Amino acid sequence: MTLPSDLDELSAEALKELVIQLLGETAELKQTIAKLRAEIARLKGLKEAPAIKPSGMDKATDPPQPVPREKRSGHGKVRPRVCIEDRVLPIAAPPGSRFKGYKSSRCAAPASPKNG
Repeated sequence: MTLPSDLDELSAEALKELVIQLLGETAELKQTIAKLRAEIARLKGLKEAPAIKPSGMDKATDPPQPVPREKRSGHGKVRPRVCIEDRVLPIAAPPGSRFKGYKSSRCAAPASPKNG
């Protein structure tokens, strides 16, 4: 493509044709650049550009339809799976030891099944 020496001499119709031709060339060059960038990324082993999905904001403008819920049955009182009981374990202190105070601890015994 050769540009005329003086653009002021061109008519309006010729200027429009020139602009349309330049816009077409620009679009072709942008497509070529995009293809080359994709090929460079492929050769370098880079990941592709992520496919971005539409946001779905159009759906958010409508109020959501109420969903009928099923009635749940009531839950009973929560029972522990093990019985907790306090036991005192008689242990003889080793010779030469000193009393440093009591330390309370709990022992969890398995729950016994009820016979009755």
